[in-house]
Amino acid sequence: MILVGSPGSRLANKASVPFTDLASYPLILPSRPATLPITLEKLAARTASQINIADEIDSLDVTKDLVKSSGGFAILAPLAFRAEMQAGHLIAAEIVNPGLTQSVHVAYQAHWRIPRSIYRQFHRTFYSELMSWVDCGDWPATWRLDRDAIANDMMSTPASLSAR
Repeated sequence: MILVGSPGSRLANKASVPFTDLASYPLILPSRPATLPITLEKLAARTASQINIADEIDSLDVTKDLVKSSGGFAILAPLAFRAEMQAGHLIAAEIVNPGLTQSVHVAYQAHWRIPRSIYRQFHRTFYSELMSWVDCGDWPATWRLDRDAIANDMMSTPASLSAR
């Protein structure tokens, strides 16, 4: 997870921002029960620091628009703002000491009423896309389980990864 701001913001020319400095950045975050604000509040308590939640928005597009126009900042996964960053509309800095991670977990119902062949195809496509994002660096992440096992038997092997 990365701190995102507009090109003219004080985030310009910063490669990283210490977590304890987030109190000075007005954050635009999703509202509860989203895990991000809860995670940030817990981490702030553990590090004896504070966060500054300026607004709660539950739309990614609206959040990015507000960051571009309002001087606020968001904490997003790299894939969530890649196009805006490439176009020069948003900039980013890694949050450090401690860094933020996000786990991705996939589950399915044991008695899903769709043909298993359709589920297998969805599962293969989903993990293939996820692996390609990680492999090319679009999603900075670390696999926690054996990727070969996932690729060989996408039906029986659960997968988990941690993303910055």
